[in-house]
Amino acid sequence: MRPVSVVIPTYKASPFIRETLASVFAQTRLPDEVVVADDCSPDDTVAVVEEIAKTAPVPVRVIRLEKNSGGPARPLNVGIEAARGDLIATLDHDDTFPPNKLADQVPFLSNYSEVGLVFGGVQCVGSDPDWNSGVSEWIETSIASLPKSAVSDGGYLISSISGLEGVVRRKCFAATCSNMLFPRRVWRECGGFDTGTTVSSDMAFLAAVAGCRDLGYVSSPGAVWKLHRDSYYKTASDYARVHDQLRTYARLRTDLLSAAALAEYRQVVRQLAFDGAYRLRKGGDHRRAMDCLVRGVRVTGVWPRAASEFIKVLASGVADMVGGLRS
Repeated sequence: MRPVSVVIPTYKASPFIRETLASVFAQTRLPDEVVVADDCSPDDTVAVVEEIAKTAPVPVRVIRLEKNSGGPARPLNVGIEAARGDLIATLDHDDTFPPNKLADQVPFLSNYSEVGLVFGGVQCVGSDPDWNSGVSEWIETSIASLPKSAVSDGGYLISSISGLEGVVRRKCFAATCSNMLFPRRVWRECGGFDTGTTVSSDMAFLAAVAGCRDLGYVSSPGAVWKLHRDSYYKTASDYARVHDQLRTYARLRTDLLSAAALAEYRQVVRQLAFDGAYRLRKGGDHRRAMDCLVRGVRVTGVWPRAASEFIKVLASGVADMVGGLRS
């Protein structure tokens, strides 16, 4: 049986971490260890985890980062580097695993060794019912739209190309890092989680794996995603989301895309860059608005709307500067 490590990046996680760890300990197929990589939390997260570890049914190790990273990618990489398992299940500190997550997903990777990552369905819960229902519908639609081939054990195979095109059309169709299980060697092969991202490291990693491996999907739930108002993604800035997505698209394996998908890719990147620049310009953040446009142009070249928005950003910036001098 292939050993499994659950890796949990934490930051100010004391309100959530007990329930998160309890869901790991309640697995019908227990992991071989849990590695908690704490991103320099100012609260008692580490103390809580160390106390829980004393009576845990599996070994729990805590790694303390000396400096906050500003996002989960580096803690994930540190935790995975230290992990002893052949398979890695990542889990955000405020999410939980359904009881059969490992029991359903681990055999899939054992049966299909060429697969780089397996994910499942997602249960959305939290304090915002409207948001929860909207995200749930998006996840279901995203997964349904993916071309996939049924296999004998009830799962599905998704080709590398279909995975890449899924990222283009639906962004992170696996929804969250908490829904991912992958071999440690694939993590190395793909260069790990991208530390240049802060909000969408899950999307970046999914795209990196799809660029070199087929994916697997099992229809049973793979994560319980907590959609609360104080979540990292919910409180992130528009710029952080746009920056991460543009960075991911810039690094995508476009050489594997069909002509039609490549055209759609260019359209998606251009719209993302334009919308981000427009919102930031309206909010008075001209430097970051310009950054969005530059990133879009680097990926797809100059297009008319980008040129027009460049001029508007420059004009708005100059006007604000002159107004500031007059005041």
